[in-house]
Amino acid sequence: MINRMFGTLCAVAIIAVMVFAILNRGNYRSMCFKERAKADVVVATPASEPEIIELPDSLSLQPGV
Repeated sequence: MINRMFGTLCAVAIIAVMVFAILNRGNYRSMCFKERAKADVVVATPASEPEIIELPDSLSLQPGV
């Protein structure tokens, strides 16, 4: 009789924990790390296009050479 009541009590407690976890699924906050303030992000773009240097091929594509 006591085992049956204990089992039922544990089952109800487990279901309650699952319900609370499902209801609070989007409210995660870490206990270990503090939130950092988001810094303003500045994206640097180059003033002009980089110069492309074309080098001659070291292999010849002519047949028989």
